This record gives sequence, structure tokens and C-alpha cells, in this order.
Amino acid sequence: MISCVHYKETHVIADYVTAENVAEHSSEVFLVMYDAKKGKEQVLEAVHDYGCDLIYDYNVIKGMAIKKNKDMGLEETMKLFKKVDGVISVDYDYVLHIDDPVRLETR
Repeated sequence: MISCVHYKETHVIADYVTAENVAEHSSEVFLVMYDAKKGKEQVLEAVHDYGCDLIYDYNVIKGMAIKKNKDMGLEETMKLFKKVDGVISVDYDYVLHIDDPVRLETR
């Protein structure tokens, strides 16, 4: 996620998200965003049906962190969730180190 910082005026800090600090992703957990109008019931049903575990339910942003089934590969599991009705996106759970330096640039 790219954030904004107030420094005389607002600047988008796109340089913070680099290959070096987001190259890692979880080998077992992925993120699913769903359509709020369709609800999360079908996603929760898929979690149960595929033998996955719900790690966290981000109610405010309509998304979930889900741990894959131990007998399935990460990409295989992610492909299954992309087919669930109401799912908007399925993405890797990237590791972003918060202790990496932040560079402020004026434009």
C-alpha cells in the first residue's frame, strides 16, 4: 500500500515499496478481497470446503488473510479462491519491513 505524507504539501511515497522490501511473501498465507455487496459468506464457505484456516478478517476493508490447506500448494489454493463468487482479488501476503528507511522526496 502506498501512503501519503504531509510535508509542505502531500507527496506520494512510491519509492518506499521496492523489490528489496517486498520480495518476500508468506509461503502459506494469502489475502482475499471480496465484494461487500455480495458478502463474505461464500469466501468463508470456501475456507471450510478447501480445508483452509481463516487467519484474520479485515472487516473494515472487506478482506481476509487465509492460510492454505497443508496438502495444497499456495498458487493452487489461490487459483481456487479466484473462482469464488464475490471475490475481487487474491494476492500474496507480502512481507514489508517497517524498519526500512523511508525517503521523502519533494516534487
